[in-house]
Amino acid sequence: MFIRVWEYEVDAEHRREFTALYGPDGPWGELFARGSGFQASELFRDGHPSGRFVVVDRWLDADHWVRFCSRFTGDYHALSERCRRLARTERLVFEGNSVS
Repeated sequence: MFIRVWEYEVDAEHRREFTALYGPDGPWGELFARGSGFQASELFRDGHPSGRFVVVDRWLDADHWVRFCSRFTGDYHALSERCRRLARTERLVFEGNSVS
């Protein structure tokens, strides 16, 4: 399995829209589901009222992720641009394969 983990800081006025867009049934999950090898996207919210969120995207392997990127790069960048205003910060925390 290959995962990508993103961390976001979201101000209170954008949290509802952010969770709708980044939740597993939102546009990101729909876009990723168009790619072969996509497993799941999970959205986690920090237990403190800080507005910190973590998104974990799971792929069968890194090759499937790379193929998705080359096939859907335009759609990926368009959705990313649409969502850019929602998060105060956005950071790729981890990208890698399982060791089992």
